[in-house]
Amino acid sequence: MRRIGRGPVGWHLLQGFHRAVAAYANVGVNVIVDDMLLDLEVLRDWAEALAITPTLLASVTAPKAELLRREVARQLHPTPGLVAGHLDLHRTIVPDVEIDTSQTTPEDAARRLLELASAPPRGSALGVYRS
Repeated sequence: MRRIGRGPVGWHLLQGFHRAVAAYANVGVNVIVDDMLLDLEVLRDWAEALAITPTLLASVTAPKAELLRREVARQLHPTPGLVAGHLDLHRTIVPDVEIDTSQTTPEDAARRLLELASAPPRGSALGVYRS
């Protein structure tokens, strides 16, 4: 099992990144962020940074067995153990939408995300998680 962690400097970088994304979005730039949450504190900070920003939280995932298969097959930047180290955390988050990439092509998944992001804002699940 492998987990990505952070220290105080990394935490400040993450907070700055979250606020930079919010600043772009709040001046009208359409933003899509691909993020693997390190812990629930990161999700809470996203929620704080994006509090006034219409946001869609999408979980793009697949069954654990498929994610493990992909992890083993990855040749460019292999990172064995990250699925085991982070999947349980991601399963605690209640997203606005979940896309199972074992059931759809990458193109169809991207198309679905763009459709959802283009719909009128309806609030967000940011900050909603199962304990």
